[in-house]
Amino acid sequence: MKSIRFNSPIGTIQASCNDQKTLLTNITVLKTPQEPLHSDIAILNLAKEQILEYFAKTRTIIDLPLDQTGTDFQKQVWKAVQSIPYGQTRSYGEVAAMVGRPGAARGVGSAMRANRFLLAIPCHRVIGANGKLGNYSGGQGVLTKMALINLEKEEAKQ
Repeated sequence: MKSIRFNSPIGTIQASCNDQKTLLTNITVLKTPQEPLHSDIAILNLAKEQILEYFAKTRTIIDLPLDQTGTDFQKQVWKAVQSIPYGQTRSYGEVAAMVGRPGAARGVGSAMRANRFLLAIPCHRVIGANGKLGNYSGGQGVLTKMALINLEKEEAKQ
């Protein structure tokens, strides 16, 4: 598996692609800082470019070819989450209703935990019905999720 690593405001981000260099297999923020890792693979450099544009507030949608392996339900949830507008949030229950399964909020949570694509499938935009952030597996957990939500909300106000 080929990878690239680079620094961002939320920590070291790593993106990896398949052997054919056509699909990303993951985008994640690492739990501990690591040295940058450069690449000459176009898809990895495109991922880095789009993510850095997101943090520079010149891009609101990460649009990359993703290797989204998962169950049909997970894929439906991930697609629904990609439709949540920049700077907005939805509850797990609202996402469940978006995919036609209004009682499946916990299932949405499970699909979010299986998401391998930080920012491209913006699971940080999914929160609890009570407004609490819930869990987040990337970087420093809930602190990373809060930083991403705040970044988007600040930009959306302008």
